[in-house]
Amino acid sequence: YVAAEAVEYAGGAVESIEVKVVKRHGRTLANHLWNPSSGSGSPVTVTPAAGTVGSMTVDTVVTFFALLAVACLVFVAATVVLGIVAKVRGGLPDSFLFLRDGFTEVALPGAWAVALSSTLGSLYLSGVAKYPACSLCWAQRACMYPLVGVLLYAWLAKKVSWWMWILPVAGLGFSTYHYTLERFPSSLACPSNGVDCSVTLVWKFHFLSFPGMAWAGFAMILALMGIAAVGQRRAARTLSPDDVPPELTK
Repeated sequence: YVAAEAVEYAGGAVESIEVKVVKRHGRTLANHLWNPSSGSGSPVTVTPAAGTVGSMTVDTVVTFFALLAVACLVFVAATVVLGIVAKVRGGLPDSFLFLRDGFTEVALPGAWAVALSSTLGSLYLSGVAKYPACSLCWAQRACMYPLVGVLLYAWLAKKVSWWMWILPVAGLGFSTYHYTLERFPSSLACPSNGVDCSVTLVWKFHFLSFPGMAWAGFAMILALMGIAAVGQRRAARTLSPDDVPPELTK
């Protein structure tokens, strides 16, 4: 699509127009000033300002975020597969027990780190990279930002309570809807606040957009919370009834 912004007016007449040509699934391809008074209609290339979509720095950072999302997806897939194996076999193979115990120990601080990095990443994308946020973006942020505090509490208290699942599950739902809307813009409604929810601002590795990255973050948090919750129940079973803290039985 093409977004045009009038940048200078004189007596109601447009003197020049800044035109950004953007790929449907990518970043800015061109940033031009077109001067109607020249008569030629030939655009003059304008170098994007530092921190805008067209800068190499922002593209590198977004690629880094996409790599983190891929790592999250691989971890979630591995967790689901091992969970199924444990369910079918009645437990994990002995060779995987050290991994289970190790990840149980770091699950809650890991979930908190994912929420914190996702929050800081979204602030960078809006505040530095100047990507516009639509209504669905804000809905996902409303679910992610409070998780920094919620998961910090869970980490310090060393427990996962039922109410802690609400935000990541809701965020996963918003991300799923947003990603589907990008892929099939005519099939779903966009609760627009002036920014079109169906526009794909970035497209990494042929499958990752911003809501796709958010989905990976929420899924990673849920996987780590699940690991912590299972470890919590396992610890309760190994203790005598008199030694079980009340919060582990809730």
